[in-house]
Amino acid sequence: MEGTRAVPSPLESDRLREAAKNVDTDELESLRRKIIELEREFLLAQVQQQVISDLEATTSLASLTAHLANMNVAESRAVMLTRKKQLWATCHERDLAVRQVQDTLGQIDVTRQALQHAEADANAVAVANAAARDEWKALQKRNTQKKTVLEMAFNVQITNEQSCADLLERQAAAMQEDHEREHALDDQILDLTAQVKQSYEVLEQLRQDATRQAEDVHILEQTKKYAHLNEIMQWYIEMQALVTHLTGLRVLRVEASHFDVQVGDFELRMVMDPDSIKLQQVQVRSSKPNKVF
Repeated sequence: MEGTRAVPSPLESDRLREAAKNVDTDELESLRRKIIELEREFLLAQVQQQVISDLEATTSLASLTAHLANMNVAESRAVMLTRKKQLWATCHERDLAVRQVQDTLGQIDVTRQALQHAEADANAVAVANAAARDEWKALQKRNTQKKTVLEMAFNVQITNEQSCADLLERQAAAMQEDHEREHALDDQILDLTAQVKQSYEVLEQLRQDATRQAEDVHILEQTKKYAHLNEIMQWYIEMQALVTHLTGLRVLRVEASHFDVQVGDFELRMVMDPDSIKLQQVQVRSSKPNKVF
């Protein structure tokens, strides 16, 4: 309708919302009141203009008399009804425009609050990221130190964390096997020692009777068993030396919760969990004086 204010399109509303993002709340409220006041002034001016136009059409008594004589009441009523409808339509459009402006202002306020929350969240995330980054750097430094110690201790090249974990797992498994083998050998030594002692006692008794039973078959058999036991003990000593030569590991001490192993110029203390038999800690030090890692 000519002379009425058009409702802003969605694109215009978006531009208005974008332009008003950083506007203060008091300024937005002042703008809203000013828009409503301008709408009222515009509507009043439009009505006044229509009345003035009607009055200008009858500027003299003769023209007014002629106008009244030629006036059709029904037509005049229809014109008045039409103008009334136009007036109501204009008021309705004004109300729609005001509501849309209010909605736009509300959306701008919501958007501004969302931006403020987003900015606060972004700052919190930045602080958390900085803390995580510092923690990661410290962890990388500790891992590098552990990697260097392991590479020097075992003379291997560790390329990544997985290879380090694999190396520790293999070493723990190997040490556990050596520990079990050592226990088995210790048990075997005890058995052999007991057998040797028993055989030695028997042999001493037999030696006392040797002058009387020199040709006795039983004594000869016991003598052979004693010699065989000596061969077994010598075999065990040689096997233990061979294991030390092949693996480079020499068990120094075995305790309830740890055992010490010598690897070349280094001594490793393996701290184990007695219940789960899992490796808990590895301490490396040089067997040479004044050289500790």
